Amino acid sequence: MKKMKLLVPILSGLLMLALLAPTFNSCKKGEEDPFLSLKSRDARITGEWELTKIEGTRVESYGTTITTTYTYNGTIYTKANNPGTTTTASGTYELTIDKKGAVSYSETYTPSGETVIIKTGHSTWYWVDADKNKSSVVLNVDGNLFSGGIYVVEQLKNKEIILLEKYDWVSGTNSNSIDKRYTFTKE
Repeated sequence: MKKMKLLVPILSGLLMLALLAPTFNSCKKGEEDPFLSLKSRDARITGEWELTKIEGTRVESYGTTITTTYTYNGTIYTKANNPGTTTTASGTYELTIDKKGAVSYSETYTPSGETVIIKTGHSTWYWVDADKNKSSVVLNVDGNLFSGGIYVVEQLKNKEIILLEKYDWVSGTNSNSIDKRYTFTKE
């Protein structure tokens, strides 16, 4: 009888969890989103963000194929063209996204051997698919490390966001494709 008294609350808890699981999972829109989040995507995207990583490639073919590789580790940015040159720079990039649709940005960017370039500004942001999954976002910002556009929100956690810039274009024998990921960490 004592075992039965312990088993009832455990089974009740498991049943409750099974019934609520679809509700919690509905907050997961991106493949890499957390399994369980008590905050909405609006609440998770707002805040002060620092760019901490870039990784990606761009392949352009206009008679000759050029592959460009991009990397950034939170301080050093490298852009390597094959065939071609490699350029480096140091810098930081910060975004502040508020819940009312405003975004501000600040970038300090120093190309190797050159003077520092500072960019700041205020603009807007919005979900492309606000009535649906909120899986893509428009950020109207500027910069050398990160600039405005439409980004797929690949991962949106409370302290980390990964934005994906991906497209493919083909016209006859010419083509251009890009696949870049930007990782931001909440400050």
